[in-house]
Amino acid sequence: MKKYFFLILIGGLSYHLIISLFSTDYKLIMDTIFIDAILIGVFLVALLKIDYAFFVSLLLLPVFFLLQNLSIIGQVYQSQTNLSFSFYAIDPRIIGFSLITLFSGLILWKKKAKLKIIPNAKIILLTLGYFCLSVLWSQGDDKYIQLSFYLVLFFLFLTTYTLIKNIKSFYHLVTFLITLSLPAILLSYYQIFGGIFYEYSDLDIKRVSGPFDSPNLLGSFLLITIASAIILLFHFQKQNIKKYIWLLLSYLFLAMPIFIMTFSRSAWLGFIIFLGIFSLQKKKLVMVGIFLTVLLIPLLLSFEPTKNRIEGFTNHTMFDSMYARENIWYLSRRKFVEKPFFGYGAGSFPKIINDAKESANGTENPHDDLVFFSVENGLLGVVLYLVLIFSFYYQIIKTHLQITSSRSPNKASYLIISWGAIALLVSLTIISTVESYYEGNFIHLFTWSLLAGWLAVNNKNKI
Repeated sequence: MKKYFFLILIGGLSYHLIISLFSTDYKLIMDTIFIDAILIGVFLVALLKIDYAFFVSLLLLPVFFLLQNLSIIGQVYQSQTNLSFSFYAIDPRIIGFSLITLFSGLILWKKKAKLKIIPNAKIILLTLGYFCLSVLWSQGDDKYIQLSFYLVLFFLFLTTYTLIKNIKSFYHLVTFLITLSLPAILLSYYQIFGGIFYEYSDLDIKRVSGPFDSPNLLGSFLLITIASAIILLFHFQKQNIKKYIWLLLSYLFLAMPIFIMTFSRSAWLGFIIFLGIFSLQKKKLVMVGIFLTVLLIPLLLSFEPTKNRIEGFTNHTMFDSMYARENIWYLSRRKFVEKPFFGYGAGSFPKIINDAKESANGTENPHDDLVFFSVENGLLGVVLYLVLIFSFYYQIIKTHLQITSSRSPNKASYLIISWGAIALLVSLTIISTVESYYEGNFIHLFTWSLLAGWLAVNNKNKI
């Protein structure tokens, strides 16, 4: 039945592709041709094996984000293109999210996954279910991107937990996520060597943003992958698995300069918090952390952009990033009071804030998860979100205590990953007070997958 479904899709897309190629001016509809070709390729892979199509759809997700940001990047870098990436007037992220959701659902159906054995599944279902339901009263234009995002978040968590069987499959998951960051890193180096930087209106700071419309997004993305690489590096060192250590060191050597060049204060803060908590597991690591901090801070402060970014925490002026945050938070409080219980619905934040500003100029980013959910989903949404986050903490700390009391010979190496999971979760929670990535973003697809994978390793294996 599934094969016939994919064959029908391939046939329809192929017909549409041929008609597009023989149109009067195919250059004007390159977006249509490009997306048809991608979907045909993915569905051909699905004919071979659903699991392969699932991984291909994950690999393609950054491409859909890049396409969605092409117009923004064009404005930022003052470049022009004759191509129109409209994708049938559908946000390309919806297509990317929908592909992952489709193949995740098919995998869960094939594996006969049971919701009751997956940690936090009921809380996640209740929380994301309410967020999806809020689409019904949404006043925003982005309700469908939010709906598709919440669906993929739910299905990806369940699928990751189902597919991860042991510590080796967890290695593969982390390696896969780290590999996904390589195109963004390489594009960032291209921007550096090409002199193509993200220009900020408030300060003369040249920052890299990779394929994204925000350096902070790239910084948070690399925070997750760099932290994951550090966790695995220490874990492999403890396990005496030398063949992967040099690969991880090479990745860190490649990624760290880009991470610094984002000049993302929130990502830097998150990284410092991660290192601080991660190093608590051993006195030697604490000393190494202090030594590196003492060494790096003077080095970073020797650069003028670093001084400007740090001074911006306290001495900020009108229309800089801190002023924009404060303005957004103030307007959000006003709008929350008007609809405090159920909010304005999923995908409504940009429209509501622009209406409050009486202008589309400036940022629409909530820059705080609590602010975001309070406006879109009201007080009920905030409560459900907090319950969900605390449930993640409960599961991670519960797992950590189980490993601590274990007598397994692998206890020490597993504790390294457990400390890393706690450190990363805390760092992301703290920076969520100045950044928000639940607005149709992919950052939490990474974090939720890592959490699901680590919980699966511990629940399915006796440590």
